[in-house]
Amino acid sequence: MFFISLFLWGCAKDQKIKEKTFIKIYADLVIAQDSLAADSLSFTNEQKVIFVRYNVTKNLYIKTLDYYKKNPDNWKSFFEKVIAYLRENEKRKP
Repeated sequence: MFFISLFLWGCAKDQKIKEKTFIKIYADLVIAQDSLAADSLSFTNEQKVIFVRYNVTKNLYIKTLDYYKKNPDNWKSFFEKVIAYLRENEKRKP
């Protein structure tokens, strides 16, 4: 029983958001921060809406962000994908 608990705790500790979803979340947060920067309360509310939209918690978001920041090569690749995602969405706007 102890080993099962230890295994499950270890798995939960290593959880992170799938990259494709994390790209969308990060991009949405960047857009929200850009447009609501002067109003931190509105940004906090929008941040909650974004987390609900993607069915993630703030804690899981932070763990995933920390994972990428601790791995510079992954961070660079991830950030390039975010930029590409934002550019693609900009092209789709009428």
